[in-house]
Amino acid sequence: MRLKDILARCFEPKPKEEILIITDYYKKPLAEKFFNEFRKISENVNLLVMKPTTKHGEEPNKLVADAMYDSDIFLAITEYSLTHTEARKRAVEEGRARGATMPGFVEEMINSLKADPLELKRLGNKIQKILRRTKEIKITTPSGTDLVFELERNRTIEIDDGIYTKPGTFGNLPAGEVFLAPKEGTCEGTLVIDNMRNGKTVFAPRGTRITIKNGEAVSISKTCLLKKYFDSVKNARNVAEFGIGTNKKAKVIGYILQDEKAFGTCHIAFGNNTSFGGKVSSEIHIDTVLLKPTVRVDGKLLMNKGRLILD
Repeated sequence: MRLKDILARCFEPKPKEEILIITDYYKKPLAEKFFNEFRKISENVNLLVMKPTTKHGEEPNKLVADAMYDSDIFLAITEYSLTHTEARKRAVEEGRARGATMPGFVEEMINSLKADPLELKRLGNKIQKILRRTKEIKITTPSGTDLVFELERNRTIEIDDGIYTKPGTFGNLPAGEVFLAPKEGTCEGTLVIDNMRNGKTVFAPRGTRITIKNGEAVSISKTCLLKKYFDSVKNARNVAEFGIGTNKKAKVIGYILQDEKAFGTCHIAFGNNTSFGGKVSSEIHIDTVLLKPTVRVDGKLLMNKGRLILD
């Protein structure tokens, strides 16, 4: 499947809709590639190059925020994520926009864009149905993670299937995850880092141990970038997200955007979760991917060493 066909399938742009591609100096060459592919299916495409932000979840400037709000379709191909920002949230919840973010996207991820959205939706619906009636989740991994947390009744459980054809729809590209905000203050245990890097940027080395109490990271075993965030960014220690990867074309390659979508993985994020139903605001949102996880929902196996059990 060609890139222009993937974009057409994801967004179904109408003739007069305004399409905005947001990028920064780091990702400009890739963004230009997507700009050129979008131009094959629409004439109303603009490219906006912004000053790079410094961390995932940091707000863009007013010019960028207003441009997102005024667009019909936006695609953010940036080094750091705009997903969990008020600017993005406002654009899709108060404006007319629909869109996707692609933080840290690299050429190696293009194949994972080809995942069948109907399959992502089907698998996501099955997982969502189970999680909706779940009260407690327990996660263990071969490396030593041992976490338990509660789910809040009626809290949003999101499915990202890669189809953003209606106003207000939003997700990542590549798509492929089911995710939610755990009930605040309930996560307890130990998280051991399996993979937490974006290319050359290592947020925490493999084997780093994080002790979590009352929903927050209270200690971290190694000096690293993640510890710096914990120490300097308000609410960065909050356990913000639990997610399950559903994209069978995505492989773990050392880039969080794709790694968290890889089938057979799950992920935990720290920081902000107000953009998907949580109650904690922060200037950062950062994920770590857990490999070969065993996940129990109210004591029943949902995943066994990375193998989904849905029957």
